[in-house]
Amino acid sequence: MRILFLDIRYRLRHRVDRESRRLSWELAPGFEHDVERIEGSWQLHPLGTERTLGVFRTRVEVGAAMPAGLQEYATRRNLPRTLARCRRWVDGDGRIDE
Repeated sequence: MRILFLDIRYRLRHRVDRESRRLSWELAPGFEHDVERIEGSWQLHPLGTERTLGVFRTRVEVGAAMPAGLQEYATRRNLPRTLARCRRWVDGDGRIDE
């Protein structure tokens, strides 16, 4: 991820549990990361045949290397795009077209 003049590197490990309708992620172990912590999930609840309630949870701790104002800017910029991609993934039955 690039935010203004900073390149932030990290790798995520994703888990899909179709039975419990849960998609989760966390920092992948064994790699160097430029953030302290990233974890989150989508928990999907069917609401009839045409609707799904998705409960989104995320926690990001960038660390002292990035000022708080820059962290807030990155969140405002990236969160809507992340939510839209996850919705396309859900609507596409676990497939996403880039």
